[in-house]
Amino acid sequence: LLFSHLENHDITGPSNVMWGKDDEVREAVSRAREQLGRSFADEALAVAIAELTEAVAQAASMIDKEENVLIPLALETLSATEWTQIAA
Repeated sequence: LLFSHLENHDITGPSNVMWGKDDEVREAVSRAREQLGRSFADEALAVAIAELTEAVAQAASMIDKEENVLIPLALETLSATEWTQIAA
């Protein structure tokens, strides 16, 4: 919801980076699911755990970016009307 409103103000940098990171998290989870769909052998489990560990680290990084970059930027940029639209 924030991305589209920020883009209306020609602010696209955080959105583009975060969409990319979101794609990376989904891909890592997908790779883990593929491994577990093939086998529960030690090697497959190790690969799945490594993929999920990476996904969790990337998700935590995204939360940090949201809290320290995206939200402050949105608070500085968006009008009360835009916040009402987002809430709706």
